Amino acid sequence: HVGWGIAWYINGLLIPEINVVRGKTYTFVVEGGYDPERPARYHPFYITDDPEGGYEFKSPAQRDRDVSILGRGGGGGVLGREGEKWGEGGKGGKGEKECRKNGVYEFKTPAQRDRTRVFAGIGEDRDGTKVPNAFGRLCEWSPNPNQPPSDSFDSFGGYQRTLTLNCQEGQPGILQWTPDANTPDLVYYQCYTHRYLGWKINVHNTCDEGVITTAGSNPQPTIVLPEPGTK
Repeated sequence: HVGWGIAWYINGLLIPEINVVRGKTYTFVVEGGYDPERPARYHPFYITDDPEGGYEFKSPAQRDRDVSILGRGGGGGVLGREGEKWGEGGKGGKGEKECRKNGVYEFKTPAQRDRTRVFAGIGEDRDGTKVPNAFGRLCEWSPNPNQPPSDSFDSFGGYQRTLTLNCQEGQPGILQWTPDANTPDLVYYQCYTHRYLGWKINVHNTCDEGVITTAGSNPQPTIVLPEPGTK
């Protein structure tokens, strides 16, 4: 699945696959924007078993079921930044309209909604309204408009080194999460307002379960047989 042109950066990597261990606490520093009036620049962070994201547009009945199992936010530390390539037109423009139309939970089937659970990043205000609680200033990795297009680079790493990190004034948000025995083996970090900005979190019982590494460093061995007639 493809989002609408943006994705989370975590520890300098673009939507990496994360590995965590039950009983250990992990801290996410969230820099996805804090102005809900500008949805194209507002991306609260949350953790869920939903591979799509976009919690904002779920029904009230489904939100009530999900919030009953939420984790708690808070704490401090460093983990994530967001990098974005914006849609056209800024606020009210084509990009913002498309993200509201195409990138939200309202297009999920009832069966998909019934399967969704949230573990951290969404709470309740004093009136009992469900609200995101992991958001902060917006930081984005921006391309140089005078450089060649991204597909002209030999590698993503080469392209990434040409990007510039730009941050709004303000403070990042903090989300602290401790997976436990009730956390599924596979969950996802996602955006509250749009679909497909995040990726997988593999939850392990111990560090000895397989090789725990970041995405991009999991080589897959391949056996290449010689062509017939060669030695």
